[in-house]
Amino acid sequence: MTRTLDLGCGSNPRNPFSADELFGIDVRDDVDSNVKKADLVLESMPYENESFEYLTAYDFIEHVPRVIYAPARRNSFVELMNEVYRVLKPGGLFLSSTPAYPHPWAFIDPTHVNYITDATFSTYFDDVNRWASIYGFNGAFRIAHQEMRGAHLWAILQKVPVPTAKDAVAVADTSQKIGLYPYTQFRLYQFLRSGNFPVAIIEREGAKVMQILLALKQLLKDRRAEFEPADVEKTEAEMAKCIALVKVDPLFSQVVSLVL
Repeated sequence: MTRTLDLGCGSNPRNPFSADELFGIDVRDDVDSNVKKADLVLESMPYENESFEYLTAYDFIEHVPRVIYAPARRNSFVELMNEVYRVLKPGGLFLSSTPAYPHPWAFIDPTHVNYITDATFSTYFDDVNRWASIYGFNGAFRIAHQEMRGAHLWAILQKVPVPTAKDAVAVADTSQKIGLYPYTQFRLYQFLRSGNFPVAIIEREGAKVMQILLALKQLLKDRRAEFEPADVEKTEAEMAKCIALVKVDPLFSQVVSLVL
């Protein structure tokens, strides 16, 4: 069962990745049982670590201040990104759609207090630069895709392990592979394919599905005994669910029987 969480959803959480279970967060009182009340400018998300495969924020983060005093200093936007990272599962996806510079709609609304550009995520919250770490950011995201759609910057971020020291990269990479979610990656591919995104982006993320499946297949073949049986069972279930969809997808159907 996959789960998605929509931030600032009102009473109607969105579900663009077609998750099995749908949840939301809003500051309103008149919400349904699957929407929890929380002020994410000041509070943490009321969910456990690694609870969701997907998290979305439509016209939301522009309302989250960068710095407040309540009464102590709090970097609210950075803390929000920490919370996004915390509640996502490894490999989980964060979709943000927000009015962005230089479009006037980024500034016209007086409640917009967080001005986003196409470099905000890719330099401050990515897995290479991570400039927000000096302000307390403790996560890392692969920037799967960004593009301007009218006034809005669409950004799709994927939770990845926080980079380690160079001499530990190989070990960390191997230890994290068992936690990858091929089905989540397939949903990203499907979302891009159905949303009129550039063909090159769709094909790149589709290829990543196969890369993950092949890496996990080889890892379980070579080092199965090193992992907890429950983790192996969960990973194999993810793989089986993904492979069943891959086999009937036109992008993969011609090659899947040869490699999996």
